[in-house]
Amino acid sequence: METRIKVAENEVNLYPQDMDTSLKSLEEALSIRREINTLEKRLASLLGTALSRSAFRTGGKRMSAATRAKLSAAAKARWAKRKGTSVG
Repeated sequence: METRIKVAENEVNLYPQDMDTSLKSLEEALSIRREINTLEKRLASLLGTALSRSAFRTGGKRMSAATRAKLSAAAKARWAKRKGTSVG
């Protein structure tokens, strides 16, 4: 005996559209990444140096080990206070 499952027509059409959108987005992202790589190579050849990813990195300072330890201790104290236990 063959069992058939009836699915609402609008549900069937939702998923392929979402997948098409995702596929198009991924293809566009890949295309952009390739363009960036090509441009980075051209720039490196013009400057005569190899560019690394870290050359383009922007952002904050690195924390020292002491600062990380202080932040960790403060976080542990907050959690202990919340739980009602002491930090040892």
